[in-house]
Order: sequence, then C-alpha cells, then structure tokens
Amino acid sequence: MPNPHERNARFSLLLHRELARAVERDPGVLARARRTILRWQAVHGHSISAWDEWLKLLDAGVPAVVQVMLDEGENASRLRQSSPFAGIVPNRRRWELLKQSLNEAL
Repeated sequence: MPNPHERNARFSLLLHRELARAVERDPGVLARARRTILRWQAVHGHSISAWDEWLKLLDAGVPAVVQVMLDEGENASRLRQSSPFAGIVPNRRRWELLKQSLNEAL
C-alpha cells in the first residue's frame, strides 16, 4: 500500500492531468494562474523559487505548462506542490479524482 506522500503525489498528478486539459481548452487559465501567484507574492511580501519557476513556465506558454503538469518526474512533482491553478477544477471533479487516486492505490 502506498504511503501518504505517494497517494498525494498520485492525486496531484491526476488533478494536473485534468488541469492540462483545461489549459489546452482555454489558454486564458494561464492569466488566472499568473494573478494567483502575484496575489500570493503580495500577501506574503516575497516570492519562493517555485512561484518564480511557474511564472517562467507561464511566460513560455501552454506547451511548457502542460508538459510540467503531465511529467511524472521529481521536479514536476515538486512544482505541482506549489501549483497556482487552485479553483480551476470544480470541487465535485476534485473529489472524483481523489476517490480515483485512492482506489488506484489499493
């Protein structure tokens, strides 16, 4: 049985697969993610390296963002932990993905 970190990583990957489809359908989602990062920076009075990396990816466009969302490597997993795409996937769908990740873990 996977440990909690592995389950969380699996859920994050499933969620970001869904987000990748949303970004491909509507590239305007990137502007929303940028606003989220800028808000986080303003609230905290500083930035963290992952936010800066996301801003560079957002500047690079849809293909670069989607690549990170779908990548199963450690660096992409680390970036997904600071994902600026909160609120894009409706809660009902998030719950479905969480259940899927838990079922896959069994």
